[in-house]
Amino acid sequence: MSSDAAIVARALEALDGAWEDEVRLLSEMVRIPSVVGREREVQRWARHRMEELDLAVREVSLPDEELLAVPGTFDPGIDGEGRPNVVGLWPGDGEGRSLALNAHVDVVDPGPREAWSRDPWSGEREDGWLHGRGAVDMKGGWIAIHAALRALREAGYRPPADLRFDSVVEEEAGGVHGALACLLALPRPDGMVITEPLWSHVVVGHPGILYFRVRVPGRSVHAALAQHGVSALHEAMPIVAALRDLDEHRARRHRHPLFERLPGCEGRSVHLVVGRFRAGEWPSTVPGEAVLEARLSWLPDETEEEVRREVTRTVRTAAEASAWLREHPPRVEWFGWRGQPWLQDPGHPLVELLRDAVAAERGDRPDVAADTAGLDARWAGQLGVPCAVFGPDGEGIHGANERVDLASVRTVARTLVRFIVSWQSLR
Repeated sequence: MSSDAAIVARALEALDGAWEDEVRLLSEMVRIPSVVGREREVQRWARHRMEELDLAVREVSLPDEELLAVPGTFDPGIDGEGRPNVVGLWPGDGEGRSLALNAHVDVVDPGPREAWSRDPWSGEREDGWLHGRGAVDMKGGWIAIHAALRALREAGYRPPADLRFDSVVEEEAGGVHGALACLLALPRPDGMVITEPLWSHVVVGHPGILYFRVRVPGRSVHAALAQHGVSALHEAMPIVAALRDLDEHRARRHRHPLFERLPGCEGRSVHLVVGRFRAGEWPSTVPGEAVLEARLSWLPDETEEEVRREVTRTVRTAAEASAWLREHPPRVEWFGWRGQPWLQDPGHPLVELLRDAVAAERGDRPDVAADTAGLDARWAGQLGVPCAVFGPDGEGIHGANERVDLASVRTVARTLVRFIVSWQSLR
């Protein structure tokens, strides 16, 4: 048996022996509310877990002016102070390929408590599942990294190049203060793996994403004199319909096979969704303004400028059908999320070795795919770091009753053990 194979065998045995403790840690982690923007407590917890692995731990953050100078960034509207990234370094002692393993600790708000069948922060275990907000997105992936590094430590592994654990903030709001800050502040690794909950495939891409709002003016008057006003709500309806038509048109025109392989993504590579609509301030007043906010995705066959022009043209054309809006045109504003498309070469050794490692654990070699949601992986791609995404299986992501399949977390951890050793041994 080769030395690498012996290390892997010992590490897998160690991982299985410590698995119940890893499940306990996952439950602890889920019980720490870490809604995006409020990650300080969970990062303190993460630091202690890394120190227990004898990693060289440091906190990483960068000032906004440095982050926002990077092309494609945006102001996430969240203060970066007081919630640093926590990075654990296992220094290499030879020649090999360095690696960063990335997981975000922030979660989305659980929403109405009555929608959940149990406490959203319970961390309860039942029938092979662990429940709670963030269990699968993505604290399960965080624990998979921790379990893999712990097992390799116990097996006597000596990394031939730097091996890094990036516990990052703010992924749910775009990752500017999180993954981007780590990639800018630290030496660029030769590769990165992110353990987001993407289980069926190894993910190598995602679309560009833009947020925009349309402000539609009206003229407010008392409801008793409504004939003298102009309802911004009514004026906005044709614009909403035009954007729905644009969504369908774009879905037909922009397609890429990688973006239609994940379960549920068949037949659709891009989306335009009006996610918020607000009009008026009082039931007995004709609405003086309507504001709609939308999220649009786009593929590498377009440019950001082309996408923006298409949206602006669609709104303008819809408005020209209204005598009121011809004189009082709506305004398109771009805000929030602004992400470039990311596509990793599927034939890169990092992707191939990760697929091999999954196959060794699961018995099937997963295909590659692109996600239709945004990921921190785009920062790696933008900065020239090869990256792939693979993580645990679960349910209820961004919804009620989120839970993670514990067997899948274990499989991801065991996959990482195999992958780390094979990737780092490349010369």
